[in-house]
Amino acid sequence: MSTWKIAAAILLTCALVVTSELIHRSHRDSRTVESADDGIRMLHDVRPVHRGQEFPPKLTVRVTTSLPPRIFRVFLMTRSAVEADTSVEFAAIEAKLADEAIDDYEATMQLHPTGTTALYYFKVEGINEKVLLTLPAEDDGGDFFSIRFEEIAPIWLLLLQKLSRGMVILAVLLAFFTCFEIVKRPAAMILIGKQSFWTAIFLLANVLFSAMLQRRVHGPHGWGGWPFGSFDPGDTLLEVAVVIWIVMTFLLKGSAFSGTDTGNLILAGTARTCIFTASLITIIAVLLHAVV
Repeated sequence: MSTWKIAAAILLTCALVVTSELIHRSHRDSRTVESADDGIRMLHDVRPVHRGQEFPPKLTVRVTTSLPPRIFRVFLMTRSAVEADTSVEFAAIEAKLADEAIDDYEATMQLHPTGTTALYYFKVEGINEKVLLTLPAEDDGGDFFSIRFEEIAPIWLLLLQKLSRGMVILAVLLAFFTCFEIVKRPAAMILIGKQSFWTAIFLLANVLFSAMLQRRVHGPHGWGGWPFGSFDPGDTLLEVAVVIWIVMTFLLKGSAFSGTDTGNLILAGTARTCIFTASLITIIAVLLHAVV
């Protein structure tokens, strides 16, 4: 295999890994939302993830108004997102002014089990419990904020999961480049068999580390692929990719284990089509799993 193809595979691997991490982080970044009406303005930084179970999440909302503080109250309204009955009422937690704050109100949300999600919103009540303003506003389609409760991932497990993902992408890209040579260059047929074997090994490692990581971080709501739990497209597609490369290794068993293409079960033309298709499916599976 030529040096420029190896270099291209390495560069593409780095680019795909960085891209997946940036997209993954963007899904977890905080965002600022606001609501205003009748001289009251509310501002809140939404953080979609709460890590660790030692301390419950403390949520802050900024209420800017000319009304005297004694004639209104601020509440954090929460309930679990797993409630099937949408009529279940939200629990009210009164928010108090933060220490030395003028308009920042704090409320501590109750802890939820690891892996679960809680829904919440803020409201300002006036005299006679009249609702003056909510955040999100009632005219925003009825959507609520959500926060997912997670454990803190061990660094060693996180590194192993990300390293195995990078090795999968690199192995797949090398096999992808090699598949175009196997018809014209017989030696490439031997190489593609070994690449299929190592791709299957790295994929198996990535599935194992991903399952361990997600079970550790999300608890019983972690790994969702078969046969480990409920259907999840990212987890399941990654496992499908593992099966594909195990099958490819079996079809190319002569090249993979004996170093001769006489033991292969498919010809070079068929192998090229299969490797090309398997590579595309695997890249999609790995990237989808990385960003969801």
